[in-house]
Amino acid sequence: DEDNEIKKWNEGLLVKSLILLPIIIFIIGLFIVNRPENLTDVLFVLLYPFCLISIGLIILFAMTSKLK
Repeated sequence: DEDNEIKKWNEGLLVKSLILLPIIIFIIGLFIVNRPENLTDVLFVLLYPFCLISIGLIILFAMTSKLK
């Protein structure tokens, strides 16, 4: 039983690494390669994707509510 759980966790390791890889690349690119000059640059870089995701979610909820 324990072997099956370990096997399932190891099979999901590829998916987990694919989820974490863009985040790691983003952090390395932002804070090591292209170091921001001031706080407003950091806030803009962090808030811009958040705003785009939020707008996408609002559009998705609006579209799904019209289908019902």
